[in-house]
Amino acid sequence: LREPSWDALASEERPVIRSVTYTRDQKCAIFASSDGVTIRVLDSMYELPLSPKRGKDNWTFSVPLKPDGATFAQMSNSTLAVVRPDSPRCVHICNLCDDLSNIAVLPLSAAVKRVELQEKVLVAMTADLRLHIFHIMHSDNPSDEVKISFITILNILHPTDSPRTLGNDGFCIGSYFDLSTSPDQPRLACKSFNGTPGSIRVYNPLKFHEVIDSAPRLDRRDSPPPARKVRRRLELVTTIDAHDHAVTRMVIGTSKRKSFLATCSSKGTSIRIYSLSEGKFMHEWYRGSRACKISSLSWNSECSHLTSFGSSGTIHVFSWGLKGRGSENNCPDEFEQVCDERASRAAEEPTTSLLRRIRTIGKVQRKHRSFAQLRWKHAARPTPPGNQRALTLFMHGSDTNLVLFSMSGLLWRYSVDKDGVFSLKRTEDVFEEGVK
Repeated sequence: LREPSWDALASEERPVIRSVTYTRDQKCAIFASSDGVTIRVLDSMYELPLSPKRGKDNWTFSVPLKPDGATFAQMSNSTLAVVRPDSPRCVHICNLCDDLSNIAVLPLSAAVKRVELQEKVLVAMTADLRLHIFHIMHSDNPSDEVKISFITILNILHPTDSPRTLGNDGFCIGSYFDLSTSPDQPRLACKSFNGTPGSIRVYNPLKFHEVIDSAPRLDRRDSPPPARKVRRRLELVTTIDAHDHAVTRMVIGTSKRKSFLATCSSKGTSIRIYSLSEGKFMHEWYRGSRACKISSLSWNSECSHLTSFGSSGTIHVFSWGLKGRGSENNCPDEFEQVCDERASRAAEEPTTSLLRRIRTIGKVQRKHRSFAQLRWKHAARPTPPGNQRALTLFMHGSDTNLVLFSMSGLLWRYSVDKDGVFSLKRTEDVFEEGVK
């Protein structure tokens, strides 16, 4: 395998990537850049027809948007949602199968930071930490236009939060809310605007009830009739007290049997798993003892593995049953296998409370940690500033295939065995021809 050309990455002709995301079914990676939208079909890494535009097993589509490109993009089936720099408060809905014909333009209250959509629901998060909920109605006739109707707005700004915490994070998967993939029984998990900073609310975005608010009369004799305002409130499924600190990331994973919710706080030392339908605590994985800003969480399709990446520069792979660590290294210079003996010893630590230590002399508390780790040595060589930023990642399929993205347009695919050994399978530059 040949390494990407760092000189080509530093070229001024390369588009500037503003956000990286992937579809809800985890089949496509979407890059929003100064040139437009680039869609990388990830299934072409395995068994898909060849694309005539690119090399073998490489299926990439470009959607040019002149003159300023896009700041964010998301896709579901043939529907593409785009946020443009010249209209940051609007979401443009386009049809990929009909020469990018505009379906609708959704004006919102503030600059749009993230959009998630599935077959029947669209959720847009703005810079003032508000979720705008829309319903998507498809007709039985494919030639008819898709209808999008506004439902309600959810405020997720907690009194301890600030809109400044959003920043300019190009990897916003799972930030502050997430939307499940089930079209019949979708679930919307988001931060709660009241209660503790670490509380999460789970809604059914398809069901709502109307509440009529009427303003009181100041003078019963001369004042006009009070204004009647109809408010729509989504059906609340459950409330979860997930963390003591503020929740920053949450990702819904759906398997054939059950749906899970993985959450992490601003401290980033642990990842907790809850049942999505009941809100019941199920498991907890410990990432490390030092605080870390988690920038990516992702389930695989069977919800048997979970991956995380943060400011510590280490990719963790968690599993329900695997606990081994690999000792081999089949990685390029940008990555190195992690086999930390201190982390292994820390897996058996006594509780921190002095009273509990006295009560549990001779006993230990086993912490469930990642069975595989991969550290990204982004400071090991002089790389462009865009490549020194965090990665976003997710698991593809049930055979622990790991795909990594960078803000410079690089893509890596790894396989992780049960012993925690990473094996490099593919290296690619999305904006260049061919595969490396």
